[in-house]
Amino acid sequence: MIKKLYHVRSMLAILMLSLVTSSITYAQWLPTHGPYGGDIRSLAVSGSNIFAGTNGRRVFHSTNDGVSWNEANNGIETWWMSSFAVNGSNLFAGTTEAGVFHSVDNGVNWTQVNNGLGNLAIHSLLVKGLNLFAGTEDGIYISDDNGANWTAVNGSLTSPVWTFSLFAKGDRLFAGTYNNSVVYSDDDGATWSPTVLPDQNVRAFATVGGTHLFAGSYGGSIHVSTDDGLTWNTANNGLSTNYIQSLAVNGTTLVTGTNDGGVFRSIDYGANWTAVNSGLSNLNIYALAYS
Repeated sequence: MIKKLYHVRSMLAILMLSLVTSSITYAQWLPTHGPYGGDIRSLAVSGSNIFAGTNGRRVFHSTNDGVSWNEANNGIETWWMSSFAVNGSNLFAGTTEAGVFHSVDNGVNWTQVNNGLGNLAIHSLLVKGLNLFAGTEDGIYISDDNGANWTAVNGSLTSPVWTFSLFAKGDRLFAGTYNNSVVYSDDDGATWSPTVLPDQNVRAFATVGGTHLFAGSYGGSIHVSTDDGLTWNTANNGLSTNYIQSLAVNGTTLVTGTNDGGVFRSIDYGANWTAVNSGLSNLNIYALAYS
């Protein structure tokens, strides 16, 4: 059974990594001034624009590193946001019940773009080259026209392909799924191959230095690969929880957000992790983003 968490908070529970950092120390976490009314499930940074997708209050937009936030919801028909993807002036928002929405004016207006989607429960979005990918509760889809039309690219994957996360490393596309573990494609989803990663429910990917690929799962901790996902090793020394929800990278600094354990940082390619939670009032971290 997949565990869904829909806690509603009165204030922002997931903070951006906009605080001053170095390769050695972290400053204390500081709260932003909102947004208020729901869990933050996704963050996106595009130039000076920061977007927060919530469960319960849709989308918020900040142009000053979170000092102030405005709702950016015109045209969005659901309260439940799951993911973002940015491609130049195109901003995409995935939702858990109404498919994908597209904005070309920094979230002022949104248009629903679901033609061809067989499932409207979106858990992940990814821009790779000229293509946009969507991971749903029943398959992976591709669009080459900014979401106007979608085509399923599930190949021989075992259905239903509940896809939590999508990631690109070079030409290789990775998908973290519930029942197929991690799979990869070298032809934009036309065919898929399995990896030997034992964990299902992979929620996040990241790469450090172009050589180390990380996968974090909800219930199986963090694994690292140095051969583009063909083999994996556990990389969880110092973590106090196995429930990984998010990953973010700044140079060679890797951070992970966990369920009830807060944020952990590694500066040695995942060999060791240190908790960096000073100032956090909530240790359930769904999303991380560097600004």
